[in-house]
Amino acid sequence: MPSRWDDALLEAARKQGDPDADTMVAEILTGAPAAGISRGGYNHLLDLANVLVANPELSLVPDSRLRRQLDQAGHVASFFDPIEAPDWVDEEKLARAANLWRTDSLLCIAVLYAASLPACYLMKRGVPALYATEKLSEQKYVFQRIFETGVMLEGVMSPGGIKVAHDVEPNSDEIIAGVLNAMDPLGRWTWQNHRLRRTGEGESPLTAEAVQQAFEDSRKQAKRYIWGGGIISARKVRFLHSAMRHMLQHPESMRGITKEILDERARTFVEQAQYRKAPWDTAALGVPINQEDLAFVLLTFGYLIPKGMDVWGRAVTREQKEDFLHLWRVVGYVMGIREDLMTDNLDEAEALYEAILRRNAGSSEPGQILTSAIMDFLRKYLPERFGLAQTVPASLIIDQLGLERAKLLLNDKDLRAARGPLTRMGHGFARSSIRLYYWLRRNLLRYVPVVGTGVSVLTQHAADALIDSWRDSFRRNPFYIPTQATTWVMQRGVTDAYEADLLKWRQRLFDTMAAGLGGLIFAGFGLALTLVFFFFDMTFARNVFLVATVATFTLAVIALRYMVPHIALQRPKVEAT
Repeated sequence: MPSRWDDALLEAARKQGDPDADTMVAEILTGAPAAGISRGGYNHLLDLANVLVANPELSLVPDSRLRRQLDQAGHVASFFDPIEAPDWVDEEKLARAANLWRTDSLLCIAVLYAASLPACYLMKRGVPALYATEKLSEQKYVFQRIFETGVMLEGVMSPGGIKVAHDVEPNSDEIIAGVLNAMDPLGRWTWQNHRLRRTGEGESPLTAEAVQQAFEDSRKQAKRYIWGGGIISARKVRFLHSAMRHMLQHPESMRGITKEILDERARTFVEQAQYRKAPWDTAALGVPINQEDLAFVLLTFGYLIPKGMDVWGRAVTREQKEDFLHLWRVVGYVMGIREDLMTDNLDEAEALYEAILRRNAGSSEPGQILTSAIMDFLRKYLPERFGLAQTVPASLIIDQLGLERAKLLLNDKDLRAARGPLTRMGHGFARSSIRLYYWLRRNLLRYVPVVGTGVSVLTQHAADALIDSWRDSFRRNPFYIPTQATTWVMQRGVTDAYEADLLKWRQRLFDTMAAGLGGLIFAGFGLALTLVFFFFDMTFARNVFLVATVATFTLAVIALRYMVPHIALQRPKVEAT
C-alpha cells in the first residue's frame, strides 16, 4: 500500500520538538519568573503527581496538604491534570490491550529488551541524543535507565493504568429522563418505581427511533477524560524529554563545573557531553528527541512488542495487535506526538515503521555501544556455563530484528558467537520449546481457566519484582530532572561491596524466577504427555507423568508465589554514613 508518510513530512518532523512542553521546561530550567516553580519544585511536583493518582479526591479538598502544594506549583501543576479524550479513544480497546500485559507481562519485557530498545539504536541520527542523555553507554547507569523504561511500561500497560473517566455517566437515569423531557416538554417524564413514566397529559409525540437518536447525541456531548497512573508516567517522560532537549541544545545554561577546571584534567565522556565544543548539529541530526524519533520509539512499543510476542510463539491476533497500537496511540497523544505521525492500523504502523527506518537505519559506533551495554545488562543475570552469557543476548536480538538489521548493531565477536552451529541449534531448541508451551497453553490450558488465571497473576507479580530489581542506587528518583543532562549522583554509602551484594541478590531473584517459569513450562509439557498416555491406555507412564507434573507445577507455584516475593524483600540496603 502507498505510504502517506513521505520524506518531506518526516524530514519536517525531524526539525520539530515539543513546542508546548519545551516552552514550560525552558522557563523552569532557566529560572524564568513566568514558570513560578524551580527545577527542584518540579521534581517535588512529580511526587505530588504520584499521590494524586492514588488519592485523586484529595485535590478536591481545599485545605488538604496536597491541594495547597498543587496550588503553590502554579500553572505547571495543570500539566498533570486529566486530559480530555479525543473522539477516537476506545475504552474497550484500552482494556483489551491491558489484558495482554496482564497475561504475558514477562514476555512483553523480554521483547522490550530484545526488540524495542535495540531498534531505537538503529536510528543513527537519533542515537546521539540517547547516547548523551540516557546513560546507556556507561554500565553503571544501565540498570536505572532500563528500570525507568520498565516503570513506564508497567504504568501504561497495567489494567487501569490508562482509563477513561466520564464527567456524566452516559447511562444515568437523569440523562434518559432529560432527553425525553427536552423532546416532549409536556410529557413530564419521570422515574417511578424504577420505571420511566410519562405523567403529562395528551399523547406522546415521540417515536422509539427519535428517542434513541437523541439519547446517542446526548452521550456524545458528555465529555470524557484520560486518566490513570500511565498518564502520569507518560507526562513525566514527556517533560524529561523536553528537559534533555533543552540541555543538549543549550548546554551553556546547565554547566556546573567551570571550563577552566576541565581544561586542567582529562575529560571523561560525561564531561565532553556537557561541554561540547560545537552546538548540537540540528542540520545533520535534527532537533534532539524530535517528532520523527518519538514516533519511531512509540512504534517500538506499540508495533514491535505484540509482533515480537508472535515471533516467540505467543499467538497475537490482528485485533489484539491493533488494540495494543491503540493504547500506545493514546500514550503518544499524551506525550505530545503529532497525530499525523501515529496510527492504530496494523498495516499503516508497519508502513510508518519501515519508512522511518529506511531514512535513518544504519550502523553507528554509538548504536553498537548502546547495544553492547544492554547485552552486558542481561549477561549479569545469565550463567557463564555453556557460553550462555556470551551467546543468548545477541541471539535474542537476531531473533527479533532479523539478521541483517542485527548486523548493524552487533560487533563481530558477538555476531560470531551467536551464529555458531551449536549456538543456533541450542537456541532453536529453546525457541521451539517456548513456542510449544504457548501452543499447549492456547489449546490445553484454556480448558482449565482457574489454572490459566492463576498463572497470569503469578507471572505479572514476577514481572513487577523483576522491574523493581533494576532500580539502582542513584539519589535521582525515576523521571526527575537532573542538574545536568549527564549528572546522576549515587546515594551515600554505596560501595563496591554493596554493588557486589546487589548483583548477587539480582542473580538470586532472577534464578528463582527462571526456575519457577521453567517449572510452569515443563508442567505444561507433562500435562500434555499425561493426556497422550491416557488415550493410549498406558497406565504406568500416565501415573508417573501425572505425579511429576503436579510436583513440578507445585514447586513452580511455590517459587513464584512465595520465594520470589521473599527474595525481593531481601534487597541489600545502603548503610547510612
